[in-house]
Amino acid sequence: MLKRGRLLSLILTLLLWAAGALLLWDYRKEEARWRDLTARVPTDANIDRVGETGMRGWWADVIDNDCQIGRVDLQNHDVWYYAFVSHHLVEGSDSYTVFRGKTGVIRLKGQVFCCEVDFGNRKQPADSDAFIALLRKSGDEVDVLK
Repeated sequence: MLKRGRLLSLILTLLLWAAGALLLWDYRKEEARWRDLTARVPTDANIDRVGETGMRGWWADVIDNDCQIGRVDLQNHDVWYYAFVSHHLVEGSDSYTVFRGKTGVIRLKGQVFCCEVDFGNRKQPADSDAFIALLRKSGDEVDVLK
């Protein structure tokens, strides 16, 4: 009876260790994805310098290999640069977007942008606070890093 209890305890311990290792692996993989995507956010005020730009209302974009990069121009002239990778190119159901502006970095994970950053017919946000509020309304995971 005692041996069976120890065996069960050992099995449960090994299962917990395996689950913890998988969670740590996923966390590290996701952090590497965020780090790589953040490094690809353009820093130049002229997005045209990175390639052929498509202007679509108040945001511009260009495809850079497997990543979409661009900028979002707000009414008060704040600019948010971004890098985006679709869930079609990464393992999982979520797409990843990093926005960088003068007030910080925004990380957006989810499905609001499936295949590309596209704001559709939405009104151009007045300022950075309105832009962040627009992203938060998406229902996706939004992290604002200052």
